[in-house]
Amino acid sequence: MARQFVSETFEEWARDDLVQEGILVVTELATNAVVHARSDFTVSLSRHGDSVRLSVGDSVTHPPAAREVDSMVPGGKGLYLVEALSQSWGHDQIDGGKVVWADLPVR
Repeated sequence: MARQFVSETFEEWARDDLVQEGILVVTELATNAVVHARSDFTVSLSRHGDSVRLSVGDSVTHPPAAREVDSMVPGGKGLYLVEALSQSWGHDQIDGGKVVWADLPVR
């Protein structure tokens, strides 16, 4: 549902150029919410000047942390992918959890 929301929203905004990156980023952030935070999550999109912010909120306050990558162990590369695809990313603490966001550059 998260991927569909991102895809449909970008298509409505006539931003087909952001669909693939958006789907990859929301997949990584939503997976982190489910696997690491063990939480339900929310997804939102907003326009910010020369970027589009994709945000995923969950109910855990500890910040996201990239793991050391081991080519012999699956996983652990998601936040590196988010960093590579976004112009910037980070997180904000909110009541009852956090929001992890990534700004996708508009070309």
